[in-house]
Amino acid sequence: MFGFIFRSVSLAIQLAILAVVLCAIGLDLWRFANVKIEETQKLVIPQGASIKSIVDEMQVGETFTTSRDQIYAYIYLRFVSLENPPQAGDYKIPSGTTVFNALQMFTQGRVTQSSITFIEGKTFKDIRRTLNHNQNIQH
Repeated sequence: MFGFIFRSVSLAIQLAILAVVLCAIGLDLWRFANVKIEETQKLVIPQGASIKSIVDEMQVGETFTTSRDQIYAYIYLRFVSLENPPQAGDYKIPSGTTVFNALQMFTQGRVTQSSITFIEGKTFKDIRRTLNHNQNIQH
């Protein structure tokens, strides 16, 4: 009889500990989802970049407040990338953007747009020179 009571109390304690741990993780994830980036940042994701290299580029202190944030970002990108992998490109992350929204920018491919103007009547040589001097174009 005491064995049954002991097992029931032990199970109740284990369940209570599990509930506390899950609540703590949930609160920390909520905090992570609402962390705002303080300064505007530029991030370049090269073609074929791994998720780890993307997360490493967003360093603790600049984008993330703790190293746990890097782990959460890695896990988020790992699961989301099964359907929508991070897209290569130049990203401008405005100040006040949450880290979660920045990660969504990468998976949705919301890259910085640039423009170039070709003036009518210019020669091919002039157009090549314009392309070569434009820092936003890589070829």
